[in-house]
Amino acid sequence: SVAGTSITTGQLLAGTNSVLTSSLNGGAGLTQTAITFDDRSGAGSVNLTLSAADISGSLSDLVEKLNTDLAAAGQGVTISVNESGRGLIATDTTGGSGALVITGALAAELGLDTGAGGVTQNTVEGTSLQKAYVGLQTRVSDFNNGQGVGLGTFRITDASGGVEEIEINSSHENLADIINLINSRPNIDVTAAINDNGDGIVITDTSGATGSNKQLLIEDVSGTVASNLRIAGTHTESAGSIKVNGSLETTVTFDADDTLDEAVQKINDSGAGISATVINDGSPGTPYRINFTSRNSGESGRVLIDTGGFDLQLRTLSEGQDAVTFFGADDPADAILITSSSNTLDDVISGVTIDLKQTSTAPVTLTVGTDTASIESAVSRFVDTFNTVLSTIDQYDFFDEESEDKGILFGDYTTQSIKRQLYSTVQSPGVLLDGQFQFLFQAGVKIGEDARLEFDSQQFRETLEQDFDAIEALFSERQLLPNEPIEVIPGTGITTPDTQDDFGRLGVPARLSLLIESFTDSISGSLTGRRNTIDTQIQDQNDRIARLDLQLENKRQRYQAQFIAMERAIGELQNQAGALNSLGQAG
Repeated sequence: SVAGTSITTGQLLAGTNSVLTSSLNGGAGLTQTAITFDDRSGAGSVNLTLSAADISGSLSDLVEKLNTDLAAAGQGVTISVNESGRGLIATDTTGGSGALVITGALAAELGLDTGAGGVTQNTVEGTSLQKAYVGLQTRVSDFNNGQGVGLGTFRITDASGGVEEIEINSSHENLADIINLINSRPNIDVTAAINDNGDGIVITDTSGATGSNKQLLIEDVSGTVASNLRIAGTHTESAGSIKVNGSLETTVTFDADDTLDEAVQKINDSGAGISATVINDGSPGTPYRINFTSRNSGESGRVLIDTGGFDLQLRTLSEGQDAVTFFGADDPADAILITSSSNTLDDVISGVTIDLKQTSTAPVTLTVGTDTASIESAVSRFVDTFNTVLSTIDQYDFFDEESEDKGILFGDYTTQSIKRQLYSTVQSPGVLLDGQFQFLFQAGVKIGEDARLEFDSQQFRETLEQDFDAIEALFSERQLLPNEPIEVIPGTGITTPDTQDDFGRLGVPARLSLLIESFTDSISGSLTGRRNTIDTQIQDQNDRIARLDLQLENKRQRYQAQFIAMERAIGELQNQAGALNSLGQAG
């Protein structure tokens, strides 16, 4: 800052039910000050020149200024915001029959320019003033009526075939981050920007490739970011360029022969952020009506519907509003104002969700109590899980005296040891606990029938009321002590990632958890060691089988060779006997 220097900004707030003129025309605002009116009475034209301050405040202030100056000049024209809320309407009140003429540079910016010939009706419906809803600094989470765009990756293929994948993650906080990311990719010739209407992103293909077979393709790879930005799809050349305009504005076109149901279906399929339904109000003649409901709650769910001159006789039944509440004091002047687009407040009190049920002008006292039902449910799940582990062990470690059937782990030392340690730990006290309750059986968790844990909820509630902190510690205490550095030289110590954790106070479930970790540790766990032993035994048996197979194969080959040699010898003997027999016949 500089001493003695002040900085003055323009108007930042428009007031209730109005907008700043700087948000009009897609955020370009108003730049012109001259406007001319000539009402239908034929009294003559009036030239108005407004100041820079007049066109840089709120729209309601500008309308009031124009009406004041017109009345002072004797012009029978009034200016107001039209029914759709998107533009202005000029109304002639003179009853004259001449032309209503509105011209000038400011008239063009306000969408009221009639041209020099004017119009021969009492009203001039202005074109849309195109209020800007988004800008470069719009947060991604606020885009799309507060729904955001999500996280994910989309692919852009320009008309010349260049391809880039755009990954949107949590570091991209506003639309400028997304636009800059797209514009920075070297393999695609596209330009991203806020569109002229200030209600979305426009991406223009700058590759120079044209023709009916050239297209700009944008598709989601993961997530729905491109769809939520309303830029996904295949886009071809139009009016000499290839671009996609992700405008939040949706146009629905109806055919003359569309039925009411078909019209509603087109609205619902348009992705306009509203849901349309046909209702029957029971009246005779024309009972059917279309009901529009925003898909989003709160003020951000407000939807502007412009019928474009097609009179649907719309009226607002319920206007989207944010929930408003004062927190912390009876006097609103001292309280904190909290607003929410829903009737649920999650971030006011840590760990507490507040549901707003109805309006109240009197202070409401909120008492936060202990949810004992949830605590009991958690303890009950702990008991059930412990018993499930025991039942699983019993499936493999059993002996039936009558049938003499036994499980595959019957008599296994490791299995028996694990079972003993589980029982021992669950009946042992916590470690270094300060409260009056040191054992689970004191809180209603004890060994009962069939050597299974049982939970006495009544006893648990009584101990919870006696000393909540002690019960909380008994079931949830797990104090991790910092690892002390190992001194390698005097005054210098180091810690290593594989240094074992040390614990101070421990509840019984925490002790049980550490015990189970000692069973399942991938290096030193007892189950790991037992599994390795069994694997070694299996490998030894497989090796022995392989050696026996080799010995049998060698014997088979030896016996086969001996059999073949014997067959050959018998064959030769038969040949000799045949030869001797032939000599005897010849003699």
